[in-house]
Amino acid sequence: MGHKKPLILLLDCKGKRKVDKTQVLIVNKRSGEELNEELARELLYWYDEAKRDLPWRASRDPYAIWVSEIILQQTRVGQGIGYYIRFLSRFPNVKSLAEASEQEVLSIWQGLGYYSRAFNLHRAARMIAGEFRGHFPEAANDWQKIPGVGAYTAAAVSSIAFGYPVAAVDGNVLRVLSRLTCEPEPVSESSARKRLSSGAESILSRERPGDFNQAMMELGALVCVPKRPKCGDCPVAPHCHAYRINQTHFYPVLSPKKAPTELSLWYLVWFNRNGVFLRQRGNRSIWRQMWEFQAIGEHEYRFLQQSRNGAKQPSSEIMTVAVRGRPVPALERILEHRLTHRLLRISLLPMDCGVGFTDKFLTFVTWKDIKDYPLPVVFSKYLKETELWEV
Repeated sequence: MGHKKPLILLLDCKGKRKVDKTQVLIVNKRSGEELNEELARELLYWYDEAKRDLPWRASRDPYAIWVSEIILQQTRVGQGIGYYIRFLSRFPNVKSLAEASEQEVLSIWQGLGYYSRAFNLHRAARMIAGEFRGHFPEAANDWQKIPGVGAYTAAAVSSIAFGYPVAAVDGNVLRVLSRLTCEPEPVSESSARKRLSSGAESILSRERPGDFNQAMMELGALVCVPKRPKCGDCPVAPHCHAYRINQTHFYPVLSPKKAPTELSLWYLVWFNRNGVFLRQRGNRSIWRQMWEFQAIGEHEYRFLQQSRNGAKQPSSEIMTVAVRGRPVPALERILEHRLTHRLLRISLLPMDCGVGFTDKFLTFVTWKDIKDYPLPVVFSKYLKETELWEV
């Protein structure tokens, strides 16, 4: 085992939070390396006894582990399990994923959000199947050359699948480390993340790096939770400075959240008893390459919303087509959909167009086939809520 620096704990002599990094306290006469090994040993013992039975933990297949890590990047474990099982059922190996079309991948991904993950996963599968001849990289640095794989995912996959000795630091791990060390700066700051990542490396088990990384993530998910951490159940509480000074509620230090940018969108939902009309989005927007209803401007929407009550018809191609449909006010909805930095307010007005309606800019999709057209979750929600389309 190589020499490891001790995990440095930053606080002042009174146990108060302090940004002055010149005051360093190591509370124990034993060496830092001994303490680090003890912490890792106790954590792994707890993990062996308390870990959840999750489907991706039954495999050391780098493909399955990689897929699980991409799904879990922005998804809760409970929601991710079903998607993971369906994804591997449809694409059991990297070859089958590489040979699939983008629309097939999006259909399986539909509802998970953050669709760039699906595009990157598909692009990476083609790279691995082609350029790498089906062989997965082993080292974390090599994994970061794969589309959609950052430092955390690279460390997680390489350590779990190949036993590569590198610490994987995600949000859960940052929270655990910030409490262990009383990290005084917001964990979003690069200086704080660098210190905490260095601390993670210092306590990493070289014998079981994959299990250690999963144990840290499990600890953050089950015990060292954001609010009201369960310190009485924590296997490393004796090593935790925030716990020692009864200040776990101070950590991690968080930066103020920015208010999301609000964006209003207006749509016509052309439908009849046989199906609905959709259009495919482009590559340079949210919901890339997914399907949506007909987007229009607010002025045209308000005109139709008022049932064309004698107002002068706006001169646009949309309104020329719109006179061929009948608004259904009872099924109109205004839905909110939150993205990472945006809040969408989406107004949807259904237009009963009857059988025989056609439009050169729209694609008619039967109710039976709509499952094959990836829709943003907010549009699927609308169809289900209004019972235009029952799954």
